[in-house]
Amino acid sequence: MEVLINNRQEIKKISNEDIEFIEKAVEICLIEENHSSNVEVSLSFVDNNEIKHLNKQYRNKDYPTDVLS
Repeated sequence: MEVLINNRQEIKKISNEDIEFIEKAVEICLIEENHSSNVEVSLSFVDNNEIKHLNKQYRNKDYPTDVLS
């Protein structure tokens, strides 16, 4: 399992503890879903302006959102 984290915001620092927590959460999800651990998960942390732009670009919704997948 590889978890790639791209921090493109300055609101919150992503600590090593945060990264460990995220990796453990991904691992638990894979176990719960009976999925192979031979996967790559990419996460990007962005600010409201960027998520609004991405939401408009990919979903044609012109407002911020919590999650895009």
